[in-house]
Amino acid sequence: MHCAVSTTASQRHLPLRADCNHHVRVDLLMSRQVDGYKAHGSDEGEPGLADIELVLSEGRMHSFVQERLSDCVIAKDDELPFSGSPDSDPLEYMRHQLQQIFIKHPSFATDDFCFKQHTYPDGTGIFLVDQFAGVGHLKMLTLPLRGALEPAYRLTIGYQSFFVSGNEHIPPSPQLKKFYTTAINAAKKRTQRLEIWTGRSMWFESDLLKSAPNILDIVRTSFLTRLTAARPTEPH
Repeated sequence: MHCAVSTTASQRHLPLRADCNHHVRVDLLMSRQVDGYKAHGSDEGEPGLADIELVLSEGRMHSFVQERLSDCVIAKDDELPFSGSPDSDPLEYMRHQLQQIFIKHPSFATDDFCFKQHTYPDGTGIFLVDQFAGVGHLKMLTLPLRGALEPAYRLTIGYQSFFVSGNEHIPPSPQLKKFYTTAINAAKKRTQRLEIWTGRSMWFESDLLKSAPNILDIVRTSFLTRLTAARPTEPH
């Protein structure tokens, strides 16, 4: 296991995987999405176990990240262990594909992120953020939406029910929960809650619903596309 200190801006811009392992990486991210989190997004539910799903325009996403994460340390799965402050254009690596980002703010955590090395079938590797090690973090999952009338993203923000500090399981701290509540309240401003299908709803930016009236259908399609891509291909 590797525990990382913050990197400089020049070290952050690592290339996205463009080979066949990209699909393995996406599947890996999707399987990790529910590891320690609720399987379906909601800002309601069990105490200490929460997430929220939103659909935001690129402009609104950029403002949210700049305003709410500028003082944070973030980490992400990559070819080298990465931990540092957000880039000047934090959406640069979110525009291309599914991304997950782990977030610590000094109000609830001052420890470093830790990483585990994962090896792909072809022998290449990636360093994965250890989702349980430490005193706590938030997780943010972003997916660019293809086919919308303007750039938009599916955004999930959450925290898990426990972390592992030393040899002890610890619950999310009151400070972490406070930071999360403040962040999601800011993200939910000027949004509407719409049903994707029975039992599944998300918060949609009101202005985006006006400028991109097809956005609800685009979001539904994004779920179906991911489910289809995750199914194993039968041998010919």
